[in-house]
Amino acid sequence: MATPLKVGLVGAGGISRRHITAYLEHTDRVQLTAVCDIDETRAQEFAKKAGVEAVYTDLDKMLREADIDAVDNCTFHPQHAPLTVAAAEAGKHVIVEKPMARTVQECRDMIAAADKAGVTLMVAQHLRYSPDATAVKRFIDEGKLGDILAA
Repeated sequence: MATPLKVGLVGAGGISRRHITAYLEHTDRVQLTAVCDIDETRAQEFAKKAGVEAVYTDLDKMLREADIDAVDNCTFHPQHAPLTVAAAEAGKHVIVEKPMARTVQECRDMIAAADKAGVTLMVAQHLRYSPDATAVKRFIDEGKLGDILAA
């Protein structure tokens, strides 16, 4: 069996609570080893729930010191691009919450940083394969919904 991917989570607020379940349920494939948030109390509380000892309030420090292969970017939207670029430049794979970034240029910058570093960049589009989404896609492909003007 392959060694679990070691992940540092940045942004211990809202959406990160949805990510913790996967970390706790899939320890054979992924291991949360560090938590980072600008709010130290929130980072400590999240780390305690996840059984993680390494807690940071500074992403650059986590990228330098933590035993991680990847970063789970659960920060607020304006920070998606700069933190993802920083993680990629540090040689870490990145999963970033949606939306990927605020502008097309920020998205291009993120992709370029990942490509240059040779790391994987993934946007957490977790609903893409939900039964509802796949049914709508099938209806569109079959022409059952007519011309889609807005979504």
